[in-house]
Amino acid sequence: RLGDIIEIVVEQARLQAPAVHIDQARVVAERIRARLNERPLALEGQAVPITLSIGLAEASLSMSSLGALIKLADRMVYEAKSAGRDRVQVPPPPAGEVKFAAE
Repeated sequence: RLGDIIEIVVEQARLQAPAVHIDQARVVAERIRARLNERPLALEGQAVPITLSIGLAEASLSMSSLGALIKLADRMVYEAKSAGRDRVQVPPPPAGEVKFAAE
């Protein structure tokens, strides 16, 4: 029934994008999320909104393995969901990292 809460969950979908800075990945992820929001699911003649929670992570030299990168991305998804869903979540920059205006 439409009156019931409808939630379709894709538990894990991973995309690896070598040589893409996390800021660029965030822009793309936000575009995907926004596009889905613009196209609600038509069900029984009513529009059902589509939301997407995305967690991003970027490899660093301090990571011990690919598993550490995946674990960080997973944590970002859970943080996005905890913060209200339908958002893109990225980890804070490592302590001491300096960003330049050109980046």
